[in-house]
Amino acid sequence: MSEVENPETVPVKYTCRIKMGRCNCVKNDANPNQPIVNRRPEQGILAVKVEEGVLPNFCWTNRATGEVGLDISGSRQQFELSRVRDHDGEWAYLVKHFEERHSEGVFYAFWLQETETDRNTVEAIRRVIEGHPVEAGL
Repeated sequence: MSEVENPETVPVKYTCRIKMGRCNCVKNDANPNQPIVNRRPEQGILAVKVEEGVLPNFCWTNRATGEVGLDISGSRQQFELSRVRDHDGEWAYLVKHFEERHSEGVFYAFWLQETETDRNTVEAIRRVIEGHPVEAGL
């Protein structure tokens, strides 16, 4: 019997897709936990997905080329989310991913392409990672 015929077998899945461009992260000697962030002109989609029994996944895809520029998974405890100001004073969103080989964590940064879309982007992504649905609009 397929998942369509028996919807009770469909694993719980939460997804959040946001139009975001990528940023470069440069080490900040004054504050190692907050890198210097510079926007890149690339525009894309950041998708955050959580399925029952599967590790949370962050995937960024370039909208112009379709190229996947980032695809990382890990336990909920391996991700930290925050937002910082870039050098132009605009908000950038940081995903810090902790891996065994990088105990300090690796930073990935994104800028929100449609600023009016969501002022609570970090909270929406956090809710998805925690396995909670996101309200319509993201």
